[in-house]
Amino acid sequence: MRGESPTSVGGIIRLQDAAGGRDGGKAAGLAKLLALGLRVPAGFCVDESWAGYRNEINQAYQSLHCDAVAVRSSASLEDGADHSAAGQFESVLRVSGTDALFAAIEQCVSSLSSDRVYSYFGRVQNADTAQAKMTVIVQRMVQAKISGVLFTVEPQSARGESNACVVEACPGDGEQLVSGQVQAVQYLVDRETGELLSDAQAGSLLTPAQLGQLVGEALRAEAAFGKPLDLEWAIDDGGDLFWLQARPITTLFVVGANELDDPFDATQSFFTRANIGEMMPGATTPLTTDVFGEALNCGFFGLYGSCGALPKPRSECRFVVSFYSHLFIDLVMLSAIVGRVAGTSQEALEVSMFGRELSEKPPVEWIHPVYRGIHFIQYIGYVLGYKKAIRKLEKLRDTVHVAEHGNAASLYAAITDFREVYNRVTTLHMQVSSFSGALNGALREILRRGGLSNDEQMAVIASLLLHIEGIESAEIITSLEQIAAVAKAELIDIHTQTQFVTWLTSESADTRSPGLFADFLQKNGHRCVREAELFETEWKDDIHELAFNLWNMVNTKVDRHRPSVDANAWKRTVSRVCDDHPKVNRRALRMVAKRARDAVRHREYTKSILIQMTSRLRHAY
Repeated sequence: MRGESPTSVGGIIRLQDAAGGRDGGKAAGLAKLLALGLRVPAGFCVDESWAGYRNEINQAYQSLHCDAVAVRSSASLEDGADHSAAGQFESVLRVSGTDALFAAIEQCVSSLSSDRVYSYFGRVQNADTAQAKMTVIVQRMVQAKISGVLFTVEPQSARGESNACVVEACPGDGEQLVSGQVQAVQYLVDRETGELLSDAQAGSLLTPAQLGQLVGEALRAEAAFGKPLDLEWAIDDGGDLFWLQARPITTLFVVGANELDDPFDATQSFFTRANIGEMMPGATTPLTTDVFGEALNCGFFGLYGSCGALPKPRSECRFVVSFYSHLFIDLVMLSAIVGRVAGTSQEALEVSMFGRELSEKPPVEWIHPVYRGIHFIQYIGYVLGYKKAIRKLEKLRDTVHVAEHGNAASLYAAITDFREVYNRVTTLHMQVSSFSGALNGALREILRRGGLSNDEQMAVIASLLLHIEGIESAEIITSLEQIAAVAKAELIDIHTQTQFVTWLTSESADTRSPGLFADFLQKNGHRCVREAELFETEWKDDIHELAFNLWNMVNTKVDRHRPSVDANAWKRTVSRVCDDHPKVNRRALRMVAKRARDAVRHREYTKSILIQMTSRLRHAY
């Protein structure tokens, strides 16, 4: 017995009465399908105050005369014309029994206030969740033989310009398809003729009659909705087609360079590409914006939260934002440390970011000096924890990988877990970097008190931090120059780049260059030019760009011989500065300069660990 939808009474809303939208987009979509005469599983809706009419809910549930029901959310923010929120709210399938039904309803209602929903609507969609309402749909569970989704236009076609419907089908109830555990059979069907356009065999899962019914009814629904649709469907053991959901495809007409921009108040913001532009030049892909941007924000939260410098609750703070697919730093957020932590200054912050002081300065909110002093002590404790941070980073590098799995759902879960680790790695690296920044600030203060101007301070600090041994990025250049020098001496009858690449990747026993190049890739192959970009190709995966640069180095007439590095040059710089400026404290300058050089080495070392972890995440994606 199929059962009928109960009447709208005692807090129960019939599906066919939910067309107005007050009961959420999902319920409204089902109501429209019912009005068209399409088959929808019998069911009803309840609102957030459901606990006050449990008896009525139980009676409505019993009237469905079924073994199990599906319980789905229908929030006011869900399945609308502007955003779908697919997957953000809860759905519970195969619910049997009154107690289980009440628990499932409560689970759906509670999902409205989850962190996931807040992040999606507050950050991605810029919508106000505080005004949102939750309705819960209870429907007879279809015992599906085949199920899937249908798009009335191709979603990959940026503006829906393709004249094809996309039907994806899989055996069973479709849960495995949505979770990525099985791969769907896909059919492309001409909207006008019904002709099968894809290579899939029409009888491989769906019969021509079933495919025709799916497309025909979906196009009827599209005409009624007045826009392209994303629909879910199921065919039961008896061959009956049921429509489970209908929502507008919201991404088709929202195409632009700024579609992923972060919302911001232009009157209260002061953005810059300085510093972050060197680390991430050019535009970033949406995945990198999300992953790397979040990781950087977590790093700033670690620093500012540890010393009381967060100017507002963490949920409202964004240090790194994206405009037109470029990452920016909010200087207003960064400047908060000046007004909240003693020993910091706006000038030092600006010089560290831009190499100079700014004529137009972001606003700073000052707090009581006593609290600034307390925060300063907390800040010193934070930066002095750099050794512990390094040990934690090494442990994460040595023990945490993205586990390989046999299906998409488990791999996605593993990537999600690893992203938490990646955020932690970035935070620890920024803690080590903060130690280096603090020592640079100390150097500037010593030189300032000695009477040096800002330009003189910058020049001296640059000289003090030259020729630091053990810097991986510098060693990479040295290694490439060594390979180029050896190759230049060994090359015989090689006149083109293609010949050079073939020779460089061979296993010749008569020459050293291929062996040196193989050793270089073994150590540095996980690196690339834009190392934070998750879609950048690593050197070991495509050696041609690297080999091309080597080929140019081999053929240049410039003498690339580097003079031997004088590891003690910085000490002579200290002596010269102190001789020229007697007010400079020689002992303090020498001690802090030595610590600052060590700090740069630590910073670059932990940056190399961050790059290794980025490589693991890149390959997982």
